[in-house]
Amino acid sequence: MGSLDSARITSATSFMFGAYFQAELARELRKLAIAVHVDESGRAIAIDGVPREACELFSKRHSQAEKTGKAYAKRQGLDWNDLSAERKFAILHNANLAYRSKKYSGSNDKEFWLAQAHEIGWYHDTVLTNEKV
Repeated sequence: MGSLDSARITSATSFMFGAYFQAELARELRKLAIAVHVDESGRAIAIDGVPREACELFSKRHSQAEKTGKAYAKRQGLDWNDLSAERKFAILHNANLAYRSKKYSGSNDKEFWLAQAHEIGWYHDTVLTNEKV
């Protein structure tokens, strides 16, 4: 008699739950008449009305915040992989605030995001289509 390989089960089920989430998200967005497609990785959906350049811009900020957060944890003698999700979120939130404060003096996130989008020439109108669902 042996034991279950929980790491193997967890990795398989997390992939399945992620795929299910993406499928449900796509279905719900389509119900709202928002056109979506599967991204290049084949693992996530993307909204047609949001240009790739905007997605990359905002993803880079997240990546930078994560890099800054991991560096902070290391300086504090913490192992990033051992931290709880709540602690990681708090560190990432503060890293993001620090990053934004260097680049922007506006009063809220929406203004900051719009300013960044305008810097790359994207002026968002709507992602809604005229399609009946």
